[in-house]
Amino acid sequence: MSDFTSTEESNEDSLPGIIKTALVKFQQNLQIKLPCVVTKVDRNKNRVNVVPLIRIIKTDGTTIKRAEVPSIPIKNLSTRNYIINLPIEVGDYGWIETSDRDISLFLQTYQESKPNTLRKNDFADATFFPDTINHNNWDIASEDANNLVIQYKGNSTKISIGENKIILQAETIEQRATNHIFTNGTIKHDGASIDKTHVHLQNDGNDAGGGVNTTAPTN
Repeated sequence: MSDFTSTEESNEDSLPGIIKTALVKFQQNLQIKLPCVVTKVDRNKNRVNVVPLIRIIKTDGTTIKRAEVPSIPIKNLSTRNYIINLPIEVGDYGWIETSDRDISLFLQTYQESKPNTLRKNDFADATFFPDTINHNNWDIASEDANNLVIQYKGNSTKISIGENKIILQAETIEQRATNHIFTNGTIKHDGASIDKTHVHLQNDGNDAGGGVNTTAPTN
């Protein structure tokens, strides 16, 4: 549904005024981009239902809530073989953005298609871009000011990528590898080296201690 406002009387008695009114009405009928809230999620189909959060102004000056827009695609940073996929939930915010033409046939085939109708810039042909919008919902640490950051809420869990450094921060970090994990640097745990220079004290059965250090591993 489009926005509606009364015409200005000062525009009704001149050609420039009539043109101005026509342009305003044309712009009111366009639906390009609005903030919205998610009301339903289908992660398997990569679709959400959303409600735009900017109300419609009626001719009498009152406002009404916009209708829910069903089953619109979620924008993911992705290629044929790779994707960054966010776990979107009901209540999350973002932006609903329209396409220039009807994309309904394209969404059925994912092939080059003709517009199924003549509609243009309509929320029926929209996509959803997830965005918390409110900057108070997140907190970037000062150490990450110049870094690429992927994090959970208040940076308790994060991946921070800087020019020469990667920070992994979490209560638990689980590594899964079907082959090897390689490093050319030094690995330390609580200040102790656990890389190729690491050795253990061998006691030869002497519980009181003593003995000699084992040799460093060769591979």
